[in-house]
Amino acid sequence: MKTNNIRAVLMPKWGLAMHEGTISAWHVAEGDRIEEGAPICDIETSKIANEFESPFTGDVARLLVVEGTLVNVGDLIAVIADSKPTDAEVDALIAEYAVPPKDAADDSADLSLKSVALRSGVIQYLETGDENAATVVLFVHGFGGDHTNWGLLQAELPETIRAIAIDLPGHGGSDKAVGNGTAKDIARIVLEFVDALNLKSVHLVAHSFGTNIVAAMVVARPELCASLTMIAPPALGATVNRDYVEGFVAARRKKDMRPVIEMLFSNPAMVGRTMVNDAITQFRDDDAHHAIGAIAAALLSAPASDPDRDLAFLRGRRAILVWGDCDLVVPMPEKLRSTAPDLLHVIEGTGHMPHAEQPTKVAEILAKHLNGR
Repeated sequence: MKTNNIRAVLMPKWGLAMHEGTISAWHVAEGDRIEEGAPICDIETSKIANEFESPFTGDVARLLVVEGTLVNVGDLIAVIADSKPTDAEVDALIAEYAVPPKDAADDSADLSLKSVALRSGVIQYLETGDENAATVVLFVHGFGGDHTNWGLLQAELPETIRAIAIDLPGHGGSDKAVGNGTAKDIARIVLEFVDALNLKSVHLVAHSFGTNIVAAMVVARPELCASLTMIAPPALGATVNRDYVEGFVAARRKKDMRPVIEMLFSNPAMVGRTMVNDAITQFRDDDAHHAIGAIAAALLSAPASDPDRDLAFLRGRRAILVWGDCDLVVPMPEKLRSTAPDLLHVIEGTGHMPHAEQPTKVAEILAKHLNGR
């Protein structure tokens, strides 16, 4: 909103489940000049910490939040002006935001998790968009994750897409039975989930170990796959970082889990406290810890991938690869830049979680892929 030469900077909404965030640090002071796109502050949410870029160019007329303060999505946090405004003009703008609009809470409404009971157990999932949409996207997270890994990306998708993010067996709110923990074992359960929802054709978007699962699904049921988006797959000659997998399984305390989780991101400061707490809590009970241990053992003992076979598999389908060039968990094989330039999308300055670090960029790539471009 603009009042004369004055603009309101509001607490952003990052992801589907964000209701509030903490201003952990300001990068500017009142009176400073800031350019659009320059970092104005650091915000920590329940899942991730990141820089917030200024939506405007101008002079910082007022900072309204003390560092360390928890702020609701949509609340006024700063005022930026084209030129120096009077105190009365700034106060007038602040007064406009003293009472949030009646529909402000609607944007932050609780999202209802769903579940479906299968023969193999209960699967929990989050669904957004039009349930009757022709385009259905199934998000499959990686080792140690859950449906919330996709929240930032899912929020970028249009409502005309039916987007389903599951908790894999052994993860999140789903049952902990994983068989031997292999990708094929888990793929059989996910296919049962797909059938339970009566999905006939889906665009599969998978991350890391999740790509092994969807590959097994496509081999078993090729007609199901409308397209493939593989993010940081442990294939094509890529090697999984054993320290990450073993460190995740071994960590039982926050101080042990934090350095493991930090390996996922190009900037370790993006790891929020809640992210670490959730990882510890999710796998604290014996059944969950046994499940993640079984998956880790199967993942680390799997035969090395055959790059030529993997590339042929992808070229036989409508598929793309997305990789962060700073990935420490599944580092991208450099030869892909020359062997698969038509399939590969490299997100610069990004680690193992490009869909969390740069969701807007990944959403743009995914949108073009879904539209056949």
